[in-house]
Amino acid sequence: MGCGVALFLAGSAAFRHALRIGPERYRLGAAVACLAASWVGVALSVAAQMALLTLIVAAALVAERRAGARIDTVEA
Repeated sequence: MGCGVALFLAGSAAFRHALRIGPERYRLGAAVACLAASWVGVALSVAAQMALLTLIVAAALVAERRAGARIDTVEA
């Protein structure tokens, strides 16, 4: 499951890079973290892995949003 989420985030980052619509580093970082989270599903449980993946994606989106807000205030 973690590999699928990582692939989605990497594809999303590539799409954003191609269209130049925002920073992709947060999504790429989250993709790497999701790959690492795959071991949680093996070691603990799938429910723990799903919770961790949700947390990783949410944290990346919040960080991306905050970085965008800082860029907007600097340019204004």
